[in-house]
Parts: sequence; C-alpha cells; structure tokens
Amino acid sequence: MDVGSNSKMAISINNQSSKIESVLREDIKWGQIIYYFMLHGIFILYTAKRDNILQLNAEHLFSLIVTVVIVGLFIGVISNLIVGLLVALIGKAFKANNSIKNIYKALAYAYRPFILTALLILTHITIAFYFESSFIQDVPALIVIVMVIIRLAIGLLALWSLVLLIKGLMAAQGLSIGQTIINYLIAAVGYTPLYYLLMMKI
Repeated sequence: MDVGSNSKMAISINNQSSKIESVLREDIKWGQIIYYFMLHGIFILYTAKRDNILQLNAEHLFSLIVTVVIVGLFIGVISNLIVGLLVALIGKAFKANNSIKNIYKALAYAYRPFILTALLILTHITIAFYFESSFIQDVPALIVIVMVIIRLAIGLLALWSLVLLIKGLMAAQGLSIGQTIINYLIAAVGYTPLYYLLMMKI
C-alpha cells in the first residue's frame, strides 16, 4: 500500500471519528434513537425468523410489511435499551464514561447502515410474497441470483454496522478497542437468555 493510500485511509478514519464525536455532542433525540433501534430490530427479526416471516398468514403484502415493522420496532427497542444498560453497567468495571444517553446515541449511529438493510429486507419479502406468480416461475434462476445478492449485501452492511458500533462505543465510553469489544460481548451474552425468551414468544 503506497503513501497516498495510507493518507486517504487515515483521513477517512479521522472523518469517521469526527462524525461520531459530533453525534455524541448532540442532544439526544429519542424519536431518532427509536427509529434506528427499529431498523436494527427488523434486521434481528429477519435474521432469526426469516422463514417464519414468509409463512405469516397475511392476505396482502402491505399487512405483512406492517407486521414486520411493528414486531421489529418492539424487538429493536427492547433489545437495545437493555443491551445499552448492560454496556453501561459492565463498563463500570473498566472505569468507562458511562453516560447511558451517549451509549444509546452510539448504538443508534451504528445502525445507520440498516436503513439500506431494511429496504433490502423488504425487497426480499416482496419477491418472496409474489414467488408464486407466473412471471417469477418463468425465471427461477434470476430469483436465486437476486436473493443471493440481497443476502450478501445484508451481511456486508451488518459488518459495516459492527465496525461503527465498536467505534461508537469506544468514543462514548473512552475505552480501548479491546475493552470495548469485551464490554459489549459480555453485555450481549448477558442479554442472550432474555433474547431467546423474547424470540420464542414471536
């Protein structure tokens, strides 16, 4: 990698850090926080219950999408409020800066890629909903290719979100990357039993 590439990467990282710090300095906007938590919830629902979603007894595509959004809102808000609280509590062991509002802002910032993810998920649901149409039946290979591309894109966006999550929590709590990862993993593991209980009810 040449000097020019290194410089561009450094500038990109600095710009990303500046954006995160700017977000953390802003007053918390709960409507925006809930919106991004909802997008994350839609991703969680899609990942965990994709086959179940496509088997929902919905007469119309609109009602199916509304169901996904409402359930995603419920899952996303509950999950992130609890995980954020656990991150703050566990962060005390690392002597972190534990402003719960900043943690929620960092989580919401990390979920910005899920705007595109949600659109891809709704596209997947729409295609699957009309899978039995004559047009779709004539081009099954095309559908398979589209589905593969959608899933790959969703996976890449999830990785991007994970990177933003670590960077955001590092800035919010003033921890090293190692401490941030450990802190978040412990919080995620602590939430796992409740997560499975929640998903069993859906």
